[in-house]
Order: sequence, then C-alpha cells, then structure tokens
Amino acid sequence: MQKWIKIASVLALAFTVVPGIISAQEAPAQFKDGQTTVFYGDSITHGGWYQYYVQLFYATRFPDRKIKIENAGVSGASAAGSLPRLDNDVLFRKPDLVYIMFGMNDFGRGNYKTAQADEKTMAAREGSLKTYKTSMDKTIKKIKASGVTPVIMTPTPYNQYGQSIKTENFTAANDGLTKCAEIVKALAVENKCPIVDLHAPITALLVKDSELDFSRDDRVHPNKIGHMIMAYYILQAQKVPTLVAKTVIDYTKKSIEGAENCSVENLEAKDASVKFTYTPKALPFPVSDEYSKANEAVPWDSLNQEIIQVKNLPAGDYRLLADRKEVGRFSAAQFAEGVNMASLATPQQAKSVQLKNAVTTKANVDRSLRGLVQVNCILWNGKIDPADVVASDKYLDEWLGKVSEQYKKYYTNVIKSYRKNRDKLSSLMKGAADAQEEIFKRQKTEPCVIEIVK
Repeated sequence: MQKWIKIASVLALAFTVVPGIISAQEAPAQFKDGQTTVFYGDSITHGGWYQYYVQLFYATRFPDRKIKIENAGVSGASAAGSLPRLDNDVLFRKPDLVYIMFGMNDFGRGNYKTAQADEKTMAAREGSLKTYKTSMDKTIKKIKASGVTPVIMTPTPYNQYGQSIKTENFTAANDGLTKCAEIVKALAVENKCPIVDLHAPITALLVKDSELDFSRDDRVHPNKIGHMIMAYYILQAQKVPTLVAKTVIDYTKKSIEGAENCSVENLEAKDASVKFTYTPKALPFPVSDEYSKANEAVPWDSLNQEIIQVKNLPAGDYRLLADRKEVGRFSAAQFAEGVNMASLATPQQAKSVQLKNAVTTKANVDRSLRGLVQVNCILWNGKIDPADVVASDKYLDEWLGKVSEQYKKYYTNVIKSYRKNRDKLSSLMKGAADAQEEIFKRQKTEPCVIEIVK
C-alpha cells in the first residue's frame, strides 16, 4: 500500500505545472496572408471539423488574406507513432506553422477505467505519460529545427461526465488527459512556443453541464458542435477581431457617425426611414445548427458582430431590409443600442454559406487523402512499400486478420476505401488544390442596400 501511495505521489509531482509556468505561456499569433498551417494529430484532426471552422472564419473575416489550412491527422495515431511521418507528411509541405494535438491515444486510456489503480496499473500510467512527454518534446524540437513554428494544443477531454452516454465509461480517463495537458503546457514554455488550451475550458464546460452535446457516443471524438467549440477557443487564443463591421448613423443629423471595416454611401434619412449603400470589408461567420448549439455553450456570437446602429430614430418598430428583402424587425430602442445582423438572412450571410460549402468540399477531399496516409502508415510500420500493390495487399490481409473484433469492422472499411482510392492520389490532390482555389475565389464582399423602414 505504501508503495502504491509513493508511485501516486511521484506521478502527481512529475506532472504538476506550477502557476508561474502557466502564466509564462505564449499566445498564438493570427494567421497572416500567404501562410500555410498544418494541423497535426490523431483521428480528432483526421476526421475533424475544427480546423476547417477556423479556416472558414479566416475566409470570411479576412477576404484579402490567402490562408491555407492542411490536414495531417491520422486516425489511431499517437505522438510517438507519428514521429516517423513528421518529415514526409508534415514538413514536406513547407508550412509556416504546425498546430499539434496528441494525447487521446497516448496516455493509455485502458489504465484509467477507475480512479483507483494497483501498482502495476500506476506504473503503466507513468510509463505512458513519460513516453508522451518524450515524444512531444522530440516533435516540437524537430519542427522548430526545420524553421517552422510549432503551436501546441492541449488535448480535448474524454467525456467521462455524460451519464446518458451508453458507451462504457472509463471514469478516470480525463484525469489522465489532464496530465497530458499539464505536460505540453510545460513543454511549450520550455521550448518557447505558443499554446492553445482546449482541455481546461472544455472540461469546465462538461463539469458544469454533464449532458453538454459535445462528443459522439464513444466519449472520445467531439461531434460537430464540439468541433465548433474547439474552433472558438483557438480563435479566442489568437485574439481575432470580434467585429465583422459596424455602421453608426444619426437619423436626426442625417450623418454617418462611424463606419468600421465597411463603407457607407448614399445615405438617406427622412420620413422615419433610413436607406444607404453598405459595403462590408468582411463577411459574417455562417450560421448553422452546430454554430447555434455551440453558441449556447460558448459566446460564439461575440466573435461574429456585424452591427447596424441608428441613433435618434423616431419611436416605434421598424423593418430591416437588405437588398429589398426583410431580414428582421426591431424597435427604435434596439437600433439605438445596435442590431447585430451577422446571423440574419442577408446577402452577406448567403455569401458566407457559399464559402462554407467550398470549405466543406475541401474537408471531404482532405479526408479521402488522409485515409490513404492512414493505411500507408500501417504499411510503412510493416516495412512494406505502398507502391508494391501485391505485397501491400498480402500484408494488409494478414494485418487485418490480427485486428481485434472491436475494431475489425472499422479497419475493414478503411482498407476497402484505401484499395478503392489508392490509384486516385493525383486526382484527389488536384481536387484538394481546386477546392482551395474555390475558397479563395469566393472570399469577396459586395455592396448591398440597407433600409430601415416603419
């Protein structure tokens, strides 16, 4: 018993981060025009949406910036297991930044079924965390040595809090991920690189509301709402501007009092109505079901402010029209305070939805490409050249025969998809490049006529 307590104490001391270290953490910078950012991780990145929501934010908020987001996630990957692919899957793209998130497959989830653990299990936990720390440190240092900026993301939580989820609950698993988060926070300070903390704030949300719709039924993978929440915290860490645009008009003076990130022309203010030509320099973030539900958990709307403020309107209720289409009704008092029209059905919102569709196309092509890399990693680990189709198929059949029943169906489908797509690599890569160009093409704003009438 005393030995068990000693091991537990060593673990606690080894992976505790003091407040001074936390305060020294560096925030990530905003993406700049022309930059390429690779998101490097496991299945949460491979099949994820968070990085594409971040891309969508930049495409709408900064139409003049051509920013590329690349997916380097591999399902089932760990920090240690991914080191061999770092050169050929990440650095060969010549990125400016690499956002790194590992942990979910690193800490030995099976050793955290309960908080209490015997000596053997505690030793296994310690070993997994040491390997994670060593591997993450090697990853960070190698990326920095290549002249690229690494940005660390703490791992998203394991949802051990949701009581209505039917999947078996490893009730101490998120405690292990908390240790992972502490490890990478310390490594970020030691290596002088920026960090985005996803683990602590999202864990706090789950503790506050155990039934928060954040993860899929496996307790591991965030759903689209969860990915939208992740994107919010990344953008918040980057301190992105909250304003899409803001227009301030004084009805009595018939004057434009302010126009932030937009132009306002042809103002008419008479007979209890206002009319002007509005040209924003940014687009609102597109509204969707996942956006609306995420906004209930985190203040996404605070990053999506497209304000129309009209002072001194005669009392009463007014219709807000954009290009002659009614998009909402508000009182004079509400206009005096400022109406946020970012989520209304304006021409700007319609353009944002078109951008979302373009980003979704890119995401779907990327996932097909990642499926090829996922199986290539299996082959590389077996010392098999993926270009040798006969040897590859033989090895994959043998490998699949050794997979546990729990994952047999999943990997059968993965390998089936691989065999279908492996000859399409060139066309898939072209599809991804074309999708990126379509995003750039749609990054533009146009004027519309705003009317406020009784």
